[in-house]
Amino acid sequence: MMRLERRLALAALAAALVATSTSPARAQATPAKPATSAAAPAPSRIQLVLNASFWPTKTSFSDSRTLTEYAEQTTIRTSYEAGSGFGPDVALQVAWKT
Repeated sequence: MMRLERRLALAALAAALVATSTSPARAQATPAKPATSAAAPAPSRIQLVLNASFWPTKTSFSDSRTLTEYAEQTTIRTSYEAGSGFGPDVALQVAWKT
């Protein structure tokens, strides 16, 4: 009896959805074309890109590792200090028209 009630409920729900969504279709209006100037500028084919970065503070790195090889322990200690830095970046971009 439950299956029959579910089927009837689903059928009624589907019929209600179809009945409410049967509005006539309307065509969309075509948008007006924007006015264009007679001489549009051509896109640039070559572009020079300049970037730069600057690190104003000093940075230091250090690490210590202890390794065991052949029953002996070895310790490796490293440290590195870097000052402030400047990093330029120059690129030339060319667009090939095919």
